[in-house]
Amino acid sequence: MKTTIVKYEIPLSLPFGAKAKLAKVLGVHPNTIYNIRVQGESHPLYGKMVKALQENYGKPVKTETVI
Repeated sequence: MKTTIVKYEIPLSLPFGAKAKLAKVLGVHPNTIYNIRVQGESHPLYGKMVKALQENYGKPVKTETVI
């Protein structure tokens, strides 16, 4: 079985409307997205937000296929 690993580059600033879209994906209020960005890695939802950013707004940088 082959597994494809894609690494993404995320934007430094959020595009217009991204905060509302991320809030809907994560199931939180848009103000919570601001708080997550301010608190950084210490916030419990930071990892989920980064993953959602990569999937929705990230540009694929590197793709690996692992056997």
